[in-house]
Amino acid sequence: SSMSTVTEIHEVSVWTPEPLRNYDKKQHRQFVDAFKSENQGRSWVAISGAVVDSKVSLIVEISSDLVQKLRADHLMKRLLPLIDGRGGGKPQRAEAGGKYPDRIGELYKEGLKAVREALEG
Repeated sequence: SSMSTVTEIHEVSVWTPEPLRNYDKKQHRQFVDAFKSENQGRSWVAISGAVVDSKVSLIVEISSDLVQKLRADHLMKRLLPLIDGRGGGKPQRAEAGGKYPDRIGELYKEGLKAVREALEG
């Protein structure tokens, strides 16, 4: 899309892509996996929202080198209230579902803020 979806924070690429529309869970995972493949050997955080039937699905994934500083499950926990969401996962990857598709932009902003805090902490 025309807006850049990668924000560089302390040499970490934080990806907040335009929300997917009507992708199922498997397609959403494949979309995130493609980003991972393209960014092997780099430090990155992926925060990816998708909207299906006015529900939100969210994948948060973090490159293995960053897990000491920032955990996907902790980041997800911070974002869930914005979408009244449920879910979780492991330090490197978390998935959740929620509502309020119109809040994904706000959720991405909160995610960027959380990443910045974790990397500066």
